[in-house]
Amino acid sequence: MGERLQRRLRTTKTFEPGEDVMLALSVALADLAVFPGRVFRRHDLTHTQYNVLRMLRGAGEVGLTHGEITERLIMGVPDVTRLVNRLETRRLVSRERAAEDRRKVLHRITPQGASLLDEIAPDLRRFHDWLASEFAVRDREALVGLCERLIHLADQAPALDEIPTHA
Repeated sequence: MGERLQRRLRTTKTFEPGEDVMLALSVALADLAVFPGRVFRRHDLTHTQYNVLRMLRGAGEVGLTHGEITERLIMGVPDVTRLVNRLETRRLVSRERAAEDRRKVLHRITPQGASLLDEIAPDLRRFHDWLASEFAVRDREALVGLCERLIHLADQAPALDEIPTHA
């Protein structure tokens, strides 16, 4: 494990291969998420609420169902209904039964929700530009490539009891 990671975790322990990867990714993501988190807090949003608004803007007039929102969220959220209720209370999201199937409820971003995303965008752009500037293009591409590989591994991961043990 890297020295900086050990200092950040306040430990001298050496972690197992694989465990070090998970810790490094988790710590890096948590530490980097602090910056956009400050932006979201200024607008009384959570990161997950922001992501839902972003998804709904991308879906346009078609909207998304509850299930589609749940599937697209990066980190699992135990209560998407409550999350959407909060956004609807703030008039950032609207819900409507689908005309072709009344059992389906479609969620759409409202003009107020789109306006809020537009308001947040410059601060996030500055953060993303700063982050990108800290890496050479090839290093950014390598990092994204490694993350793509990890995403593929996660998609292909066998059940826990099917993973071979290594002595």
